[in-house]
Amino acid sequence: MGLNDSVRFWGKIKDITDAYAQTDVLILPSIWPENQPVTITEAMAAKIPVIASNSGGIPELVDDEKTGLLFEAGNAQDLARKMLNIIQNPEKIELFCESA
Repeated sequence: MGLNDSVRFWGKIKDITDAYAQTDVLILPSIWPENQPVTITEAMAAKIPVIASNSGGIPELVDDEKTGLLFEAGNAQDLARKMLNIIQNPEKIELFCESA
């Protein structure tokens, strides 16, 4: 799809500082009802905007359209809409970073 230059799947990370320095937006498409994903807390502390599914305790961490974006868990089209929202409205990145 030609996304190799703009999308990176990290897998297991040893140096989180380096990973976050290279991250524009954290996407957490979890379908598991997690209580409090540490990745969201870490990303917000590093001033990285978050797009995450609305499952488990995630909506308690991400306030939709205020500190990040939420999408319907398991709905790839909804996730794509949220990703496009960030691309088309890059000023939201700064807003989310400051609000988080």
